[in-house]
Formats: sequence, structure tokens, C-alpha cells
Amino acid sequence: MKRFMKDMHDISPHQAANIRKNEYNEWVENCFLYEEKHRVNADSSVKVMNMSFDAPAKYSGSMVIIQYEPGNPERVYLYDPANKEKIKLEKTDKVSNSKKRREEIIY
Repeated sequence: MKRFMKDMHDISPHQAANIRKNEYNEWVENCFLYEEKHRVNADSSVKVMNMSFDAPAKYSGSMVIIQYEPGNPERVYLYDPANKEKIKLEKTDKVSNSKKRREEIIY
């Protein structure tokens, strides 16, 4: 399901009156998230607040905008300004990641 984040520049004051209350509250909460630019590692992970998060593979190696709430590791998002979509990032589970079967690489 694609969700589009509303930017402050996308909404004029008279349009804000027509937004449903729960959408408005979500929009206000998102305005106070910290934003930082990070590079996604080759293994599709991003380090935020000294914790590793899994990002979609299509972003590996590229600079992305990470939005997060400093005290809450559950609210970490990757923001794609081209599509205006916000993707929730999950913490990297190192135990299950270590048990994942991978293809053998022959050099």
C-alpha cells in the first residue's frame, strides 16, 4: 500500500481545514521528526542512532533521507522525495540474518 506524505508546501491553510483529524494529527507528528541524510550500505542497512536498520535493496549504495524520533527506535522511516513515500524501517535482526541461506559466490 502506497501512502503519500503531505509536505507543508503541499497544503495551504484552507485545505488544512478539510483534512480528517487523524490525518492531521499524523501530519503534525511527522513535522517534528528529525531528518538526516545517510548512505545505505551495500548490504541494504542504514545506521541510525547507533542501531542498524534494514532498508529496501533498491536503495543500496545511494544517499537517502532518514526521518526518526530520537527516543523511539520504532519510528524510523526512509523518505523517498521522488515518489513522496515514506517507508518504515525495521531493526536488523542479527540472529535471523546470520542463519539466512545465501548463494555461494565463486570468484
